[in-house]
Amino acid sequence: MRYFRWIVAFLAVAVTLLRVVLYIAKSDIDVGPQITCEKDFFEVKCGDDENELLKYVSAYDPQDGKITDVTVEKQYFLNDNKSRVTFVAIDSDNNIAKISREIIYTDYVGPRIKMLTPCVYFTSDDAKNTTQFSAEDQFSGDLSDRVKLIVDKFNRRMTGVYPAVVKVSNYYGTTTSINFNLYVFPTPFSQTIELTDHIVYLSKGQQKPDFYSYVKTSTVATNEIHIIEDGLDMNTEGCYEVKYVVGNEDNPTAFNRIVVVVGD
Repeated sequence: MRYFRWIVAFLAVAVTLLRVVLYIAKSDIDVGPQITCEKDFFEVKCGDDENELLKYVSAYDPQDGKITDVTVEKQYFLNDNKSRVTFVAIDSDNNIAKISREIIYTDYVGPRIKMLTPCVYFTSDDAKNTTQFSAEDQFSGDLSDRVKLIVDKFNRRMTGVYPAVVKVSNYYGTTTSINFNLYVFPTPFSQTIELTDHIVYLSKGQQKPDFYSYVKTSTVATNEIHIIEDGLDMNTEGCYEVKYVVGNEDNPTAFNRIVVVVGD
């Protein structure tokens, strides 16, 4: 009986030792890949592809050696010009390693709104409000159906200048807002000025453009068009209006304007 107990005890110790040996062997053999990244964050351009990121990421496995198949698993867009990307590496035993880094897009400008009509109306005009806006974004694409126009107490039957805001957000929360005016005049103008654009985006500190270059067609000579910049400051971010006027500003024979957005 005593020998039987010794045998049982010996087997129990042997099984325990075997388990320890197998655990150590498994730990040495099956540690999985190690993935590293040379950068704490990335600065890239919006048009750069994944290869621009992957060239800074590497993976090594004790059994497989260098792992060349490192991929981008997911990319989460954050607000403004940032996103977070997750890299993944898999060894021959299907062990997985992951690492995440922040991406900063150096040339991202946010959603851009385009004004398709000049937002100039007449009390004698029975046409419906045809003001239209479109918008697009480098990450979200076409955002035209997300554009919102906010204007307080706008009345097509009452002449005046009505402050308004048009805004749009991309799918990740980055918002562009533009302040401008809606104009209502009593009767259509006897002359016309047609512009190539109604919203122009400029960089802070750059030289003022030749605003006459935005005149597409006109029934009057260029020297008859007076350009009024209304406090445009190229060194200060903000929304400004540049008016194109023929005759007296209070009672013009032709009128149009461009909203100038000065950004960083």
